[in-house]
Amino acid sequence: MSLGENEVKLEFTSESKKIVLELLEVLADQSSQKISVDADNFPQVVAELHELMVLGSNEFGRALLQAEDLLATGNIHEAIAELKDFRDWTPSKFYKDMAANHILRIEKRTRIGSTR
Repeated sequence: MSLGENEVKLEFTSESKKIVLELLEVLADQSSQKISVDADNFPQVVAELHELMVLGSNEFGRALLQAEDLLATGNIHEAIAELKDFRDWTPSKFYKDMAANHILRIEKRTRIGSTR
């Protein structure tokens, strides 16, 4: 069950503002990171962060599953390319880092050199 806009607005505190700003830093593109967060726009910013998390998680999951399917059939370079495509597409530092870590794991697991 999700909170309505009024309930989210009631959750606005200096601590929740700090958390939202930290999340913006790792999830959003640079233009969104400069958004000022206040009691009035807090519900909208929280909703946008939720959308970024859902989209990023869904797309990262899709890329990861596709990469694992490619690995299972021996297509190592294609698997890495799938994750690199995701890494290049996402504006989120968080998801870029996750993709980069999985690329490194594949390279170590398959003992291939870096193809960056």
